Amino acid sequence: MMWTLSLLLLGGFLPQAFMEPHAPGQTSDADLHVLQSPPSLVLTKGDQATLHCSFPAGDPNGKGAVSWHRVSLEEDTSSSRTLSFGGRFSLAYPKTSLGKGNGSLVISNISWKDAGTYFCKVWLWGKEEKQGNGTRLVVYGHPNQPEIYLQVHGQKEGTITLACRTFGFYPAPVNFSWHGSDVSLTALGPAELWESEAGGFQSIHYVAMPFSSTWDIKTITCSVRHVSLVEPLSSNYTYDPGERGLSGNQLMKYLNIIKISLVLGLLMSMIPTVGRKCRKMK
Repeated sequence: MMWTLSLLLLGGFLPQAFMEPHAPGQTSDADLHVLQSPPSLVLTKGDQATLHCSFPAGDPNGKGAVSWHRVSLEEDTSSSRTLSFGGRFSLAYPKTSLGKGNGSLVISNISWKDAGTYFCKVWLWGKEEKQGNGTRLVVYGHPNQPEIYLQVHGQKEGTITLACRTFGFYPAPVNFSWHGSDVSLTALGPAELWESEAGGFQSIHYVAMPFSSTWDIKTITCSVRHVSLVEPLSSNYTYDPGERGLSGNQLMKYLNIIKISLVLGLLMSMIPTVGRKCRKMK
């Protein structure tokens, strides 16, 4: 969708009919050129963007207008919606753009929704309307430091499952990679991906790891790569069977003992109640 951001810079009141662009083919004494820079800009969510737009300076008291419109990355220019300046969108020189020949756009606290191609359009009284070559704005969100979780029971006998999770990134996807010291790690399918309620995306990836209570301490590393990162983000997980007692069979024994104790306790608490009811029935 194309969003049109416009601000009329008028030296005095100008009727609506005179605000319309000149008819196609109309020329003026001095040619009007609109230059935009940079051609593309890559920023991170929360940054401030300045999209430069320059043109020959006109009469500060002259009639004219500077406007901006945006074509989103996903859609074409077939539809448009007018949007007024204000809030996060402003001109670098809101009152003197025509006199300075500068209609640069400033976007504060940019979000992922601001991504798109921005065009600066200038109209001066007595000159034809011209549009710049456009600036493509790409907005990234960095993934958070990956977090590694341990699931006691693996999908296969004699294994445990490790999960690596990251969130807050944009656009999707991220790529996970695992490394273990002297241990074989098996990927359990592709990474799961979904949109986060807080914005951006989150993703989680699972691997299976064989376990043994006789093992030495193992260190497992999960790394995350994303288009917004120069270097991958990595986190380590230390697996110590002796310290954590994470043998699946041992844990099952403990859980069974707890279950039996709870059942026995429940039965013992019910015996006095059952005895009283039996005496009443007699």
